[in-house]
Amino acid sequence: MRLRASGLALACALGAGPVSAESYFWTDPAPSQADTLGPSGLESGGVVLTPDMSGGFAPPAGAGPGPAAGSGEPAAPTARRLWKTSVRPYASTQVTVTDNVGLDPRGEERSDTVLTGTVGLRATVEGTRAKGSLNYAAHYDHYFEDSQDDGLRHDLAGALSATVVPGLLYLDVAGSAAESFARGEGKYSLNPVAGRDDRERVYFGSVSPALRRNLGGWANAELRYTHARSFYEDGDEADEWMHGFSGALVSDPRRFQKFGWGLSAAHMIYDDELDDKRRASTVGGSVEVPVSPKLALMGAAGYDHVRGTSLDEDQVGGGYVNVGARFVPSRRLNMDAYLGWRNQGLDYGANLRYALAERLGISASAGRSVEFLDFGGAPYALLDAGTDDSGNPLYRSAEGGLTSNRAEALAVSLADGSLRLASDPAFSRQTQDAVVDSATLALSGSTGKTGVSLVGAAQRRDYGGPLDDDEWTLTLAGAVNRDLTSRVGVDASAAFILYAPDDPRLAKEQTLSFGVGASYRITEIVNAFARYTYTRRFSDSSLDEYQENAGVLGLRADF
Repeated sequence: MRLRASGLALACALGAGPVSAESYFWTDPAPSQADTLGPSGLESGGVVLTPDMSGGFAPPAGAGPGPAAGSGEPAAPTARRLWKTSVRPYASTQVTVTDNVGLDPRGEERSDTVLTGTVGLRATVEGTRAKGSLNYAAHYDHYFEDSQDDGLRHDLAGALSATVVPGLLYLDVAGSAAESFARGEGKYSLNPVAGRDDRERVYFGSVSPALRRNLGGWANAELRYTHARSFYEDGDEADEWMHGFSGALVSDPRRFQKFGWGLSAAHMIYDDELDDKRRASTVGGSVEVPVSPKLALMGAAGYDHVRGTSLDEDQVGGGYVNVGARFVPSRRLNMDAYLGWRNQGLDYGANLRYALAERLGISASAGRSVEFLDFGGAPYALLDAGTDDSGNPLYRSAEGGLTSNRAEALAVSLADGSLRLASDPAFSRQTQDAVVDSATLALSGSTGKTGVSLVGAAQRRDYGGPLDDDEWTLTLAGAVNRDLTSRVGVDASAAFILYAPDDPRLAKEQTLSFGVGASYRITEIVNAFARYTYTRRFSDSSLDEYQENAGVLGLRADF
């Protein structure tokens, strides 16, 4: 039941890299009955979707164009492919000089020089029935001034999607390990060796088997179980886990050509070692009716039941209904919007995606949702960057390009710390469940030799109750990289994060950070790189203010 987080927007911007050649254009300019459709049932009340690996929701079987996944229908003839694997090890060493290694308040700064050695690998495997990726890096940091901070950091991201029994049983698995700032600290730095005392190692894993079947050519069915778990090595946070059970029935577009419909039910259990349980159940139905080749009308209705939440009972649960429309006027533009009643109040949402060029797209979204504190304090949702030729959303991949595999994208974001790290300033202070209004605008992709990612995201959290404890967050971020020659590349990134609580007793804070870097290819496998980063925290409380300058020089070899 989480979605839309300014922290994730920041992650995508600061983690921007060269994108691959996947197209941002849509191949089907007309709304398709097969594309059924819209925002997720629990999050927005649109056509019902089933739990994905993150504990959020993803389209059910048969939601994409063409024969439904797991329908048992034969796919188009293809040449038999053997397993294709790729293993690419690498190693690097770098020296970081920082004037505030602990991100401490003014007057308490400690400078340090940090030597880091890294070994890692990137591996992918792809066959006719499975696709997976594994990224792992081990970093050893030696602090010359304060050796008690010496230690090993692990970055791990792995994901596998497999067809166990064609037309019946499917499996998605993901796992990661990352170093993240402790929840509630609100600290942030582009320098990965700064603030060591405020970081902790977080492990994440999920497994999600699904049964899918076409029922007599008139509907596609899916039954899914999802288990996900977060483990905090230092014990500063309570370990968390989630169980999800869901079922969906979606009309087969070959039988229902004048309209599409969907039915679903889901039950999610969020828990932690403090036995702080939340349970959310939903059941509903939806319909989409094309009224022209470019326009379709949508409607959804159902019932939610939530237990164990810190929100007032009159803020969540109960019946819901909404109506909306999808408009696809061209191959470049795709938009939808809905309005209705949910969680005892106004329910709304809108999404827009526009292809500025073949590899450059803009997206925008706005809506209202309920966010539970459980399960990591990090919003396991992903900001998409356009769609592929089949209309599936594209995300940042393990290779620095784009992928339609949500499991891979989730694992990548968790492993590089972007979901938790970037969400810390804007999200991690959340101490209760909240009703969240959010809006995001993003530009992502590449043009020529330049890669670009620009993101703006805003949230308002309503915690309910009589206390004046609501809050605003705003994130503005951008990253640009460009190859100047066949050997020289440059990049720059910047971010501004605002945390503004309504409670006058809490400090209002702004964090400004930017970085510039350059790389030089010495040989076919060896690159030299340099980078400078600056971070400044402004706060109503002087104890929360800090400033850091850091410079990096290093070498990297890709084998």
